Amino acid sequence: MKISIIIPIYNEGKLIKTCLGSLINQNYPKADYEIIVVNDGSTDETKRNIELVITKTKNIRIRLINQSNRGRAISREVGARNASY
Repeated sequence: MKISIIIPIYNEGKLIKTCLGSLINQNYPKADYEIIVVNDGSTDETKRNIELVITKTKNIRIRLINQSNRGRAISREVGARNASY
């Protein structure tokens, strides 16, 4: 089964690398899931940290969507609309 993991995030620059690292290291076929991170207008290092993880990661699809601050519900909706699975 293929799945999309949607992470709505706002100003969690210190924790996002750990979160993504845990998802990347799952014992699940890398070709069967994608990670969609919806950055909800963060003003800290969140975007930069996500981009660093993306550039270092191979064999898994991680997409970053940046938007102005619109709240978690809208962020989840945006992630779902962009999900492949």
